[in-house]
Amino acid sequence: MNILVSGKDLPSIKGTFLNPEGPLPKEWKKLKEQEDIILVLTEGPSSAALAFKVWPNLTQKVKKIIYAGGTLKRGDATPYAEESIHQDPYGMESLLNSGVPVTFCTMESAAAYNMTMTDLAIEYAHSPEKYKTISCGVHVETQSSSAAYGKMICDANSDNRFGKRNTEIII
Repeated sequence: MNILVSGKDLPSIKGTFLNPEGPLPKEWKKLKEQEDIILVLTEGPSSAALAFKVWPNLTQKVKKIIYAGGTLKRGDATPYAEESIHQDPYGMESLLNSGVPVTFCTMESAAAYNMTMTDLAIEYAHSPEKYKTISCGVHVETQSSSAAYGKMICDANSDNRFGKRNTEIII
């Protein structure tokens, strides 16, 4: 597997997926030539969501997304939302609908391991057997008029409410 980390191996655009501040950084094109990619997202969903939109076949090359972000309890951007998802909930919903499995390294899971979300995501990419995960359904609130804009809603008991999205959370 090829582990690529946004912010380290790939530059990231930040902000709203539907209105990116600039074009997709050219380094993302190298993903088109690789196979069996584990994509570790440390700076928000915008770049990956845009890459999947520009190159739809890329979803077949990316075997897993490990996302350093999200929260199950209280946010840091709002009382409900973690900063990276709050920046671009549409981008996160786009990733969740891409068909690529997503593992979340939330604020709570990072705190449980006494690590940053980024460090946990990178460590998990290299040694997933060290960590326990649970399968879940995940939805992101995208109604801009909602006080919960960007909130990650998780159904850890079943995938019925949010569909079969192949998501999990490190616990």
